[in-house]
Amino acid sequence: MADIILFFLSRVSIGPCSAKVKHVVFLKVHKAASTTVASIFQRFGWKHNLTFVLPTHYRDYIGWPYYMKPQDILPSPTGSYNILCDHVVYDDRILSTLMPDDTFSIAILREPLSHLKSVFHWWHLDQKYNVSSHTGSDVITSFLDNPMFYETRLSSNVETLRPFIYTRNFQSYDFGFPVHLSDHENFVQEFLEAVKTQFHLVMIMEYFDESLVLLKRLLCWELVDILYLGLQRSRTYSYKTTKVSRETVDKHQQWSKVDYNMYDYFNKSLWKMIQNEEQRSFYSEVRHFENVLLEVQQYCSVLPKGYMQSLKPVPKKIIPASEWNDVINLDELFCLELRMGWDDWEYVIKSSHLGELRRQSSFKFDISFVQVPRPTSVMSRILRKRFQVKGPKLVCENRSTYCTLDKRALNKV
Repeated sequence: MADIILFFLSRVSIGPCSAKVKHVVFLKVHKAASTTVASIFQRFGWKHNLTFVLPTHYRDYIGWPYYMKPQDILPSPTGSYNILCDHVVYDDRILSTLMPDDTFSIAILREPLSHLKSVFHWWHLDQKYNVSSHTGSDVITSFLDNPMFYETRLSSNVETLRPFIYTRNFQSYDFGFPVHLSDHENFVQEFLEAVKTQFHLVMIMEYFDESLVLLKRLLCWELVDILYLGLQRSRTYSYKTTKVSRETVDKHQQWSKVDYNMYDYFNKSLWKMIQNEEQRSFYSEVRHFENVLLEVQQYCSVLPKGYMQSLKPVPKKIIPASEWNDVINLDELFCLELRMGWDDWEYVIKSSHLGELRRQSSFKFDISFVQVPRPTSVMSRILRKRFQVKGPKLVCENRSTYCTLDKRALNKV
């Protein structure tokens, strides 16, 4: 696989298409719009009947925050895998034994200071680190004035057992960087050089649509394959858009140097790929893609309330063919697919996967302990009916975040 990756990185530009790429590893980097991208891969994989690498538990982690192990994943009913898009700690050696040789490796990164703000908000780090409670950017500024001081406040906390640091090179950790070596310059450089050879494309969240159009061209997909309704789990909080001083940014660059080096390199790499695509009307396709996105978002936003649960048909809309796309038919099912979150897709995909395992008597894998995430956007019965899921019956207890197999139905297909 390494030779293939080096070949694509060496030429950077994207060649003519022959067939859609269906073997993909997507590194789901925390708090970098990766859930939205993962849902795109889930929708594509379901449409093309592909086999996913899936965890045995209900969360979107496979081994994370440690390296993936065989016991962390469900066996494949087909004997092979096509797509991995859950959280893992990236290790090319492990993945090369799991995925086909022609697998494409994709990842995404976010501007590091914006990423820190998102991480701070999502994991309530102002409380975990007991940072002085101020408004605006003061929480971030206070932390970056002396980050090691706040890290030591966790010395008696069970979270000190975690092998990562939320605030320091957290994105790089997902790429496989051991954060305890953050101050070892020689190792940092070796790591950066290795990462540069391992990915066909690293998307940049701040240029999300441009990244998706590059993804489409690289994987020989269609425009319909990369449509989305909006960045999932996007949150508003007081210090999200508040500017911090240059001095504070400099402190963060020193504290999280690997993340900054990664972002700078792959941001330049992205724009080099875009530059090579300009002769193929890249920006014209991006503008067209954004116009189609607007049409899709407008159509799906005006559907009657409760349309996903009603199962009643609604008026359809057609987006005509262009040089960038075939005819796109919009209906309530298409909007349902775009609205589904990671957990909704995982429920559908994993239920079907378990059904395939149950139907193959050659498998001796005990599926009775497997957990399936509870859908949050759509009721499970609607998902099973809409997608004709043929997996075993699942029981979702009240207030539980996951579902388990109905023990009474284990002997039924």
